[in-house]
Amino acid sequence: MEPLNPWTEGFHERLYDIYRDYRENRPVHWEGEPLPSTRGSWYLFRYADVSAVLKDSRFVKSLATVFPEKAGAPTEPAPAAADPTAAAESTHPAPDALARAPRPVTFGDMASQWILFRDPPDHTRLRRLVNVAFTPRAVMSYSSRVEQIAGELLRPALRDGGMDLIADFAFPLPVIVIAEMLGVPAEDRGKFRVWSNAMAAALDTEWNEEIDRRAAQATGEIWEYLTRIIEKRRENPGADLLSALIAARDQGDRLSEDELVAMAILLLVAGHETTVNLIGNGMLALLQHPGQMELLQREPQRAAQAVEELLRYDAPVQMTSRFAAVDVELGGHVIRKGDNVVVVIGSANRDPEVHPDPDRLDITRQAIHHLGFGGGIHYCLGAPLARREGQIALTTLLKETPTLRMACDKPSWRPGMVFRGLQNLPVEIG
Repeated sequence: MEPLNPWTEGFHERLYDIYRDYRENRPVHWEGEPLPSTRGSWYLFRYADVSAVLKDSRFVKSLATVFPEKAGAPTEPAPAAADPTAAAESTHPAPDALARAPRPVTFGDMASQWILFRDPPDHTRLRRLVNVAFTPRAVMSYSSRVEQIAGELLRPALRDGGMDLIADFAFPLPVIVIAEMLGVPAEDRGKFRVWSNAMAAALDTEWNEEIDRRAAQATGEIWEYLTRIIEKRRENPGADLLSALIAARDQGDRLSEDELVAMAILLLVAGHETTVNLIGNGMLALLQHPGQMELLQREPQRAAQAVEELLRYDAPVQMTSRFAAVDVELGGHVIRKGDNVVVVIGSANRDPEVHPDPDRLDITRQAIHHLGFGGGIHYCLGAPLARREGQIALTTLLKETPTLRMACDKPSWRPGMVFRGLQNLPVEIG
């Protein structure tokens, strides 16, 4: 059986065949040093197992929840496909006790504040405080602006007869949207790609000192940058998301200063990473299935359904992880308290027990139950925005560039296993 090694030649092209092999033969699989060991993870490939773990309160995001007596102890870097931090949750001073949030030492210190890696009651409190920004009504209010941005980004490509669909369209679209939502100056958006790439690598690739150094540098720089922006918004609030987060209160509670800065960083990173991959992977799938692309061109009202099928077919986030809070029996194996469990979303979405003929792209497919945005209490907060951006991006592309075609034999994939996205996708128009 082929190892889960994204640096193997052709791995990304064979990915779903590899998943099928595991799903059929080793659906609950230990990867790493022989048990018992802390240097490894359980991998789950079947839909039923992945969905169950995502919704099961016995599986948590922070190792400090499992072993509170070890909170604050140094932790080793996470394995390649695991979440980047098991750092302890800290207590947070009230905002008025801090003139400026202290700069974190490492990427892990900062990411430990993200709602992604927090468990109740902190997760519940944080989610309540930020939910207001991502209601369906709030997302719909951005639709016309997303359409405008998509049209503006396509103008150079229409003039030049082609573009790199990732660099020139899929990446800048969600970055501009989330930057405008947060009230970040337009001239500073270019910095986000450098920062985001460094932090995404820390989330997604095999740890080494260089990745750690770049992630730490990016963390410090973006922390300082957003702290200054937040100070300005506190003095002169606007109609942007940062001002709303500063003012957010729930039952007398509010975001602490370090939580506020960390949340802004998360929104900038996660606010575009998934959508870039959704647009890129989705357009690649359509280009490789011209009948489906022509159907969506003729019937753009199918955009919402098409996005759900594309999320199922080639998920932007392929896996996430949890820690077992107690011993759990699963698939004939005992997962011990504290074990890391990686749930392979990309494999679950192709499980024939849930989606018949799962390797076929069908934008008319009914009853799509993909796990592309996770599940349970950690279901992606920005899912409504990502869906809407994806729908508008695809329909705008197909409307404005009806003769769009690939300008390369084989697109290149970014390294890593957690995020699945293209490095580039050259296309021709006309």
